Amino acid sequence: MESPESWFEDFGTGYLKNGQAEVPLDAEFASIVNRDDYHVFLSEYDDNNALYVTNRPSAGFAVRSKLSPTATTTFSYRVVAKRKDVTGARFEKVVIPAQRHSSGQSGVISDAE
Repeated sequence: MESPESWFEDFGTGYLKNGQAEVPLDAEFASIVNRDDYHVFLSEYDDNNALYVTNRPSAGFAVRSKLSPTATTTFSYRVVAKRKDVTGARFEKVVIPAQRHSSGQSGVISDAE
């Protein structure tokens, strides 16, 4: 995923029972991301009158069915969170130093070849 900031994402499947589900974040994923502020995207597999995220504490998130308190089904989710080890600014300018090539390097092609 290309982005103006450094993010990690994780995917999974949840199970809605009686209109609700609690989904824990994967432990390895949670250990490398900032869990204070992350995004959750849901995809319903059946018509459950709109699933939504109700809570996003650092350990996981809760999913509810908007109009069906008895909904029982599976759904998929995508969690996107900023990396914990990278603190660069959004669209941070990076200067890439010019590469120096000597004429004796292998793999360097000149106009004469």
